[in-house]
Amino acid sequence: MPAVAASVAPATPIPFSREPAPAASGGTSLLVAALLLGAAFAALWVLKRRGWNGAALAKGPRMPPSGVSVAQRLRLGPGCSAYVLHDGDERLLVVEARSGVQVTALRPLERPANEGEFR
Repeated sequence: MPAVAASVAPATPIPFSREPAPAASGGTSLLVAALLLGAAFAALWVLKRRGWNGAALAKGPRMPPSGVSVAQRLRLGPGCSAYVLHDGDERLLVVEARSGVQVTALRPLERPANEGEFR
């Protein structure tokens, strides 16, 4: 069989367009989302620690508590806690359990004549 001459076109570059690289790959965008979510939770935690409970915007400025304050809290067990409350000059012992709540008035704190000395 005789050899057939083939016509070969001169080599020309293949036209292409350079597409922009994606802004962030899947791993990077996941890391950015995790960081933003962590920052949001940290901000909410700080606001909660400072006393903002989410209802402050609806009620306006917060007013100081009306005299009753918790002086001490003691956890006695998984379902039982004891609180010492102050209401002006009166002190109350509140014991909260799964079975109910018990409130007892405490005697006024008796201070010795020489307050500065410890025995």
